[in-house]
Amino acid sequence: MGIHESMTGKRQNNSVLFQMMWPILIELIVNGFIGNLNQAIINDYSSDALATIGSGSQIFLLIINLYAIISVGLSILLAQVAGGKRYEECNKIINAALVMTFVLGLVISLAGVLSIPLLLRLIHIPIELEELGRQYLLVTIGFSFIQAILNTFIAVFRSFGHMKKVTFTLISVNLLTLLFTKLVSVSIPEASRNLMHYAITGVIAQSIGILLFFRMLRRDKAFSFTLSIKEGVVHSKRIMLRILRLGIPGGLEGIIYLIAQTIVVGFVGMLGTQAMFTKAIVGNVTYYMSMATAAITTAAGAMIGHLIGAGKLDEVKISCRKNIRLTIGITVPLCTLLVLLGQKILGIYTEDMGIINIGVKILLLSSLMELARGVAANMVTALKSVGDVDFPFLIIIFASIINILVSFYLGIYLKMGLAGIWIGYIADLVLRGAACMVRWKRGKWQNIALYYAGEK
Repeated sequence: MGIHESMTGKRQNNSVLFQMMWPILIELIVNGFIGNLNQAIINDYSSDALATIGSGSQIFLLIINLYAIISVGLSILLAQVAGGKRYEECNKIINAALVMTFVLGLVISLAGVLSIPLLLRLIHIPIELEELGRQYLLVTIGFSFIQAILNTFIAVFRSFGHMKKVTFTLISVNLLTLLFTKLVSVSIPEASRNLMHYAITGVIAQSIGILLFFRMLRRDKAFSFTLSIKEGVVHSKRIMLRILRLGIPGGLEGIIYLIAQTIVVGFVGMLGTQAMFTKAIVGNVTYYMSMATAAITTAAGAMIGHLIGAGKLDEVKISCRKNIRLTIGITVPLCTLLVLLGQKILGIYTEDMGIINIGVKILLLSSLMELARGVAANMVTALKSVGDVDFPFLIIIFASIINILVSFYLGIYLKMGLAGIWIGYIADLVLRGAACMVRWKRGKWQNIALYYAGEK
């Protein structure tokens, strides 16, 4: 199916990985740009609305990580089953996953809507923004099951190596969101407009994305998928347990990471407004530093899963090493270029040379951080893709604690400021990468991989 033969055949090499990663890279760049334009339109309507979205998005991210329990487990399981060319079983897994997603989505959406007053208090939203917060959360949480279903389709297509189709669809969804947002601005009188109108544009675009994915899945000649709620329910218990076994650690991993980062961001807040602003504008640059790692590890997850399903453990080892080398090979020149241009890029956001000079120093530390991320992310992806999900989960708990402690000690206690916070980030990633590399070299993952591939 699609690129499957290349992933499990003789052509499995860096060129295949590049073939899978470049659409993801384009997706990240284009969607990041579209997102900035969308924010600019909303900011023209109301800066308070944009601030509300910034605060409310933390709650939305938490909910999306709950749905990740299904999408992460589905990605791992489906890639391995597809790698073994067990397409009839793929049908059952997809139907069961869609049923699970829909049911879980409705439960979370309903519970979330009923909890909006509590959620607003949890994010400490100012009184003057409470009504905007209620409007935003009512739509984003109330229709979060739409995002959940979309994420399930994304997991399905990426598991089969259809990265171009995912890129095309997600860019289309974001362009539609941008178009609908602009239509809201020009077609609804300002006196009648509210944040719900802007929030619903994303829901409509995501719904169209689901239809596009479903149409492509039905029309795939190599894989005759038939949507069957009955089949999804019949096989849901057995498949659900397998998906949850693989997905729960991954979903909780994202939640723990989000909580840890929220605490660290609190430390940045203790450093003052200037530090918060510096972190924000540096973050706009480091987003591009990390894109290669994000693209490669997303593609590598599908590739390794297919190799495991085909029982090619030796090729998995080779693939892991190549993935790390390719990540570093792209990240080093990219980070070097962005550091060299750092002063000019940061100058777009501010003319304060004090902030710019601090920002350039943080970009240097960010380069080290991205190298550490390149190794850590590839090793975590490799372990999770073969089914060894518990170890990365335990490591991220310990690494997150180290991140918090080091960031506080260096950044706050020793008054190193943002540099201390960044060293905390680096410590987290170095620990995660080193621990997972030791785990990988010990080879216990091979027995786990054979178990999930159905050979043990």
